Amino acid sequence: MEDLPTGYYLDNFKYLLDFVDEHYSNLLTKEELNYRRDFLSCSRDAQRLYVRLCGRRGPYFRVDKIFYDEIADLDAAIDTLRDKGFLWSPKDPDALALLSLLTKPDLLIAFPVMNKKLLRGDIEASILAQYSVSEVVNHLSLHIVEPLGHEVITVYRLLFFGNLHQDFSEFVLRDLGLSPFENYTMDSSARYFDDRAILDATLASYELEASCYEVLEEKNLETLIEFTDNCLHLQSVEEPRLQARFEKICNRVAREYERYKKDDLALKLYNRNDQASSLERQARIYAKQNKIDESVSICEAMYSAARTESEKEFSQNFARRLSKKHGLTLTWMPEIVPDDFSVLEIEINNDESLGVELLTSTWFQKQGSQSWYVENSLIPGIFGLYFWDIIFLSIKGVFFNPFQRGPADLFTPEFLHLRSVLIQQRLDSLRVDENFQNSVLSNYDSKMKLANYFVNWNWLDRELVILALERIPRNHFHELFKHLLSDLRHNCSGLPDLVVFPKTEGYLFSEVKGPGDKLQDSQKRWFKFFSTNNIPANIVSVSWRKVQY
Repeated sequence: MEDLPTGYYLDNFKYLLDFVDEHYSNLLTKEELNYRRDFLSCSRDAQRLYVRLCGRRGPYFRVDKIFYDEIADLDAAIDTLRDKGFLWSPKDPDALALLSLLTKPDLLIAFPVMNKKLLRGDIEASILAQYSVSEVVNHLSLHIVEPLGHEVITVYRLLFFGNLHQDFSEFVLRDLGLSPFENYTMDSSARYFDDRAILDATLASYELEASCYEVLEEKNLETLIEFTDNCLHLQSVEEPRLQARFEKICNRVAREYERYKKDDLALKLYNRNDQASSLERQARIYAKQNKIDESVSICEAMYSAARTESEKEFSQNFARRLSKKHGLTLTWMPEIVPDDFSVLEIEINNDESLGVELLTSTWFQKQGSQSWYVENSLIPGIFGLYFWDIIFLSIKGVFFNPFQRGPADLFTPEFLHLRSVLIQQRLDSLRVDENFQNSVLSNYDSKMKLANYFVNWNWLDRELVILALERIPRNHFHELFKHLLSDLRHNCSGLPDLVVFPKTEGYLFSEVKGPGDKLQDSQKRWFKFFSTNNIPANIVSVSWRKVQY
């Protein structure tokens, strides 16, 4: 932070305002347009103070505790912001928030009747129990200010980032060189929002999500039912992204009903969407209610419409357990293919400071192989490097701010659909592309440290990439990349811990399992894929060597 220029935060704030005005002015209300105009008309001191305060936890600030070297005249800045409607001194502030502005010693000085041995929270509770809000305000006599316009800032943030998860810290990371982003194309035709109704519905969905979390934290069934009746009876706007968000909220509430053993209430919410997670819960509830036909029917529907391997696996495994228990014959059920994974058993000394994966990697190195602890970084990383230009291809609506690690549709079916020809051409050329290695390494060098969802630069060593490109056959890369593309959201996880390169040739993926550890479902899917495509992989079962005393 010390390396950043004075007022960097104001430059970033104004950049965001200007960007939104340029790209989304037709979606902004008169109030939101005036917000930017009035802000820019303030003095520099006033602008800096406002942005500083909006970036801090409030809602209130003591004027006697505001110190910024770059603000020459604090009082004038406050007066300007008050005149322009960006700041006020509330006459009826929240008493608890007001008390939070004082340290515990300050509280004991202001309210000397309080017991010094009490915890801070108990002191605050005692004060509020003994004094009215007006008495607390008069007793403290603090000159406080509160920045206004947070709702408008939220609109600008959502239009700029396309979400409310990112904030101005992205600017700081960029300015510090810690998270640089690709220089992809953005213009007025590539916008995340084209309709004010969708923007308002998105804002409402974030508010609904926040309310949902508050209700779930309360752990009260009556409150949960009230929330469902008042909020979840309304359907979201018919827009895929909003519908998915609304369905997740419904499923989250439904899962809470299950914990209260209110399965019928849960089913009403689960039945409102066909997300895999919702169908899975329905199948489980029906089975618990001994409605076996309904449960099996859902499994069959899941299997026939499965979008991912995980959906297929659940529908098969759950229906198979039900058929075995109840003596059912399921004609749609595929034959069972037993797991037949290669297992290497080794015994090594335990060292908790290193972890079982690094210890196993060291074991391979002692056998004369090169071994790298890669987790999920190697294959997705090389995929990200090879498909870099396609990932960052300019398509309407997918790049709308300069702080994206990939297109907005990356983990949706639209990603493959809109780029299907280019992706297929790239896959087809991979088998015969003599320039494959050079393409990957060229992007490694030229894109170094640029943000990409698939490339973890902290784990992707150049020497490792070179070795992988030399040892792993291109037809194996072809199948690995195809598998990743079949489900980008889920298949980028579950890959083996280690990649091992024997002395002379070849390679091996190794999943390390310490005592008592088992393969997860995502890992099993990868090993089934390895087996089907003759890709060398094994499971290393580690046991600890007994220490001799």
